[in-house]
Amino acid sequence: LRDAYFDASIADGVSEVDAKKIYDDKMAGAKPEQEVRARHILVVSEDEAKDIAERLKKGEDFAALAKEKSKDKTAKGGDLGFFTRGQMLKPFEEAVFALDVGDISEPVQTQYGWHIIKVEEKRDQEVPGFDDVKAAIVAQLVQRKAQAVVTGLRDAAKIEIVDPEIKRSMDDAALRGEGPPLKDEEDDEDH
Repeated sequence: LRDAYFDASIADGVSEVDAKKIYDDKMAGAKPEQEVRARHILVVSEDEAKDIAERLKKGEDFAALAKEKSKDKTAKGGDLGFFTRGQMLKPFEEAVFALDVGDISEPVQTQYGWHIIKVEEKRDQEVPGFDDVKAAIVAQLVQRKAQAVVTGLRDAAKIEIVDPEIKRSMDDAALRGEGPPLKDEEDDEDH
């Protein structure tokens, strides 16, 4: 019964047209975002970072040095995969996006230590098509509509608490801002 009510009053009320409108509004003027695939070597000291940078300038293999020297053992050979602006720490991000493919940075300091970064690839991340994001938009619309229905039902409900102990507890919670204000029957008659 609950599922039938949900389908009838909420899910069925969300159309593909609604989802398309949100997509069009949100994606209007959206441009492909640049993403970068980079490797890094993370070390504790600036001196160690400078030493590694010198070794790289002499032609040592970046991935091999990353495996040998980097504190970041989660990245395979220092490979961070693809990422866009806003996903990395600011000094790291600024260095990465300033480099060309194949370039290696000077040591860059972040809160984690010193990084030497190599840009492996740059590409544009295409704006997703409507079909790629339709299900997520519809789910978001259903969630919003469900929340509105629940709020409406809660606001329209008349709940009478007859136990004086529970009523006092609820009133105290409402006064502390921990719950909805309760209406006395006298208040209801005034409205």
